[in-house]
Amino acid sequence: PYEVRAWFTLDRRPSSSSMFPGEGSSRFSWILGAGALLRLALIWWGSHQDANSSVKYTDVDYTVFTDAARCLLLPSSSDCSLATGPAAFPFLGDPYARDTYRYTPLLAIIASPNIFLFPAFAKVLFSLADLLLGILLYSLLRSRGSSSSTAAKYVGAIWVLNPIIANISTRGSAESLLGLVVVSVLVLAEARRWNWAAVGFGLAVHFKVFPIIYGSSLLAAISASEGRWISWRLVKFGLLSFGSFMLLNRS
Repeated sequence: PYEVRAWFTLDRRPSSSSMFPGEGSSRFSWILGAGALLRLALIWWGSHQDANSSVKYTDVDYTVFTDAARCLLLPSSSDCSLATGPAAFPFLGDPYARDTYRYTPLLAIIASPNIFLFPAFAKVLFSLADLLLGILLYSLLRSRGSSSSTAAKYVGAIWVLNPIIANISTRGSAESLLGLVVVSVLVLAEARRWNWAAVGFGLAVHFKVFPIIYGSSLLAAISASEGRWISWRLVKFGLLSFGSFMLLNRS
């Protein structure tokens, strides 16, 4: 038939060598441990700098997330109000009552433990997403034939131990969550689990609109795997991804 080149290759299925760390991958386990320590150290330093310097380490958007979470949980707080709409719960507040909050309400829910556990909870969660994303990247490289040492070296240098990447998540940016969803869609697509990939793609576009640019590549990859441009699998992918997106938007 024909070949469609997408942003990933679908003619390689994961093999037994593409499993997550554990089988002869002690180097990558050490890299993950070092990456976790690096992020914990930066979160600690951030708290110290925020408390003792006029130049704050924490991203201003993190304060917006936290304020939105406070409005969600404590609608009687100053400048907050009860949520309205068909999916609103009578006891929850409106995160959009916080000026400049322009994100999905899921992010306010994710940041809620900042209010009742500890203020850096979401930073820890974003850092964990960073590390999970590194595991997925390692798995992808192994599934494409890279040795465990080569995969560990590249993922460690480019992602897990990259100080710029660690700085972004530990300052309180939620980009690592979106990155985790997008790469998860890639992993699911490579495994030809198209239904779950569609749901994840809808979530990614709901979270931030720009992942929609990957839609054409996903559709092209489905067409390549089916051997024709139009198929039920392609239509089903579109319906599921659109349904996931709209369901989340309605909430």
